Amino acid sequence: MPKYERPNLLTSLDSAKASARVRGDEVRSRRDPAAPGHGSGSDVQARAGVQSNRRNSERPQPPCTGRVVSDGSARGDRGRAGAYSRPSKDSLARRSFVPIVLVLVVVVAFLYVLLSVRNCSSGEQSQNVDVQPRYTSPFDWTCLERDNGRWSYVVGGQVKSRLGIDVSENQGEIDWRSVADDGIEFAIVRVGYRGSTEGDLYADAHYLDNLDGAHEAGLDCGAYFFSQAANEDEAVEEAEFVLALLDGRALEYPVTFDSEEVAPGVGKSRAAGLPREQIAAIANAFCARIEEAGYASSIYGNAYDLSRYGVSNLQGKSVWWAEYGSPSPLHSVDIDMWQYSNNGQVAGISTVVDMNMDLSHALD
Repeated sequence: MPKYERPNLLTSLDSAKASARVRGDEVRSRRDPAAPGHGSGSDVQARAGVQSNRRNSERPQPPCTGRVVSDGSARGDRGRAGAYSRPSKDSLARRSFVPIVLVLVVVVAFLYVLLSVRNCSSGEQSQNVDVQPRYTSPFDWTCLERDNGRWSYVVGGQVKSRLGIDVSENQGEIDWRSVADDGIEFAIVRVGYRGSTEGDLYADAHYLDNLDGAHEAGLDCGAYFFSQAANEDEAVEEAEFVLALLDGRALEYPVTFDSEEVAPGVGKSRAAGLPREQIAAIANAFCARIEEAGYASSIYGNAYDLSRYGVSNLQGKSVWWAEYGSPSPLHSVDIDMWQYSNNGQVAGISTVVDMNMDLSHALD
């Protein structure tokens, strides 16, 4: 058996102190790598890096996705420091450019569809489109003069127009002598009309008194019929009705065809919605029968009314143009007469009355 030796307490105490100093120095070196007496800072940092790499190698890593970024590295490979590579500016530009291209493609496709639909719609309505060259009026509207609300066409100091009115039973009884003394030179008298719903024919209640009274007062006269004909046969029927009412009476002005759509709220109009060629054929049938009987014919309307016929279908026709509140008629066809007001005041008439200017000889 080996001999037991009693430990030297002083020697053990010195060894423990020395070991404690060494451990303390190691702790301080970790906190301050540049602390004197414990080697250079780079040596300590190197040792720390080795330990850090060892810990990182022991930590489980996520699997690589294999997606390649702009610099050629895989997104799953985060490198030594654990950071991925930032995409390049070219890559970002390409990514932002793609949505812009998609938006432009969608916009172009939408516009193409919209234009296609409009072209189809215009094609369906082409039968009602009357394309004509820009119209130039033969009149010099700077020759118009106005005196007390009454217009005249004056060329070189000479009045080339005539002043007139148009009347119906709505004006009641008229003192035609007073009308003539007030400077009125002609009158267009309504002789009858067709109902806008049932289509019955009616004579104007005052047409005989107005024709006789105007003639006796020295005024020239014409006639008009308010039509609601829906076809050519009805137009001829209306013309025959007018001729029977006139009974061969002499007229200085034409017999005028007046077809209008009834205003909304008044009732259904038999003449509403007729195709352009049909309304033109109706007017032609009326005028042809009137002319066969030896009377001149004319067509009345405002810009909308006349647009229903089509400009080309009015060529060669005598047109009575209606337009109120304008310093000159903005007509798109040749006209012979301008109805410039519907609220004129004339002596011998108790109501307002339509005022007209005859321009048929203004260019002579």
